[in-house]
Amino acid sequence: MDILLTPLSWAGGWWLSMARQIGLTRLPVTRAILARCGVHPLRNHFYEPYPVEAMADGPRDLPGVDLGEPDQLALLDELAPFAGELLAMADRAPAKRAFTFANDSFGPGDAEILYALLRARTPHTVLELGSGMSTLMALEARAATEAQSPGRGHMHIVVDPFPKPWLASLGVEVRARKAEDEDPASLAALLGPGDILFIDSSHVVRPGGDVLVAYLGIIPRLPAGVLVHAHDIFTPRDYPAKWAVHQRRLWTEQYLLEALLSGGGRLRTLAAVNHLRHAHPAALARVCPVLGRFLKEGNAVEPGSFWMITA
Repeated sequence: MDILLTPLSWAGGWWLSMARQIGLTRLPVTRAILARCGVHPLRNHFYEPYPVEAMADGPRDLPGVDLGEPDQLALLDELAPFAGELLAMADRAPAKRAFTFANDSFGPGDAEILYALLRARTPHTVLELGSGMSTLMALEARAATEAQSPGRGHMHIVVDPFPKPWLASLGVEVRARKAEDEDPASLAALLGPGDILFIDSSHVVRPGGDVLVAYLGIIPRLPAGVLVHAHDIFTPRDYPAKWAVHQRRLWTEQYLLEALLSGGGRLRTLAAVNHLRHAHPAALARVCPVLGRFLKEGNAVEPGSFWMITA
């Protein structure tokens, strides 16, 4: 099929490139057709968010970002006691509407740190922008905390325009709308010291989008001591070349996050999980035994959770 469509691809690609050079405002019919199709062509041009082919393969030089490695390693020591619970979860039989490590969205490493943090810190409220496997893992931690200390389980609030229809039946407050349709001040007011803002967004910085709502509308209003999570963050590395170059995922959230961290603002790094996976794999494996098991089996797992705390 791909080969058969090659002539159309050549012709279409040439015309879309020409249309951008001419300017879509000068081609109102073409512009209207593309808008109706939900398509906007990008060119390999310095004014466009087109990924650079030769992306950095290792850690980048980020002089303004303090990863606070001693504090990260101290956190791992705090979370290590829950490793046994994670192994038991990995070895149990699969169940319907329950977390499983065999998923492509929130797997070993990321899920384990979330679970251990919830067990160790026992927040009152978790506000999650987005939902999915992370929600199910958070509910696993809540159930374990409730079994150990009745009444200590957290309140879980999800803001997601496309939640699973059964999510509310699991004891989650579901707000089935976009984060950008919520009042940022009202969302920030839900969280106090020790609570968690869990961001798993569109990952794209665009006018009026959810990333700007989270980083510029909610986070600045949070009190000190709130834990903030962002997913698919690989700092100090770039986004994987497979995503940015080959799949053309035009994600930019990570660079906004790094800008906010630079110069020592209100956010302090708590756990850069991908960095720990590369720089301190043994220490991370003590807390994330399932990740360690996956890596020993030869699986190329790249966790992407980045945890911060407001100052």
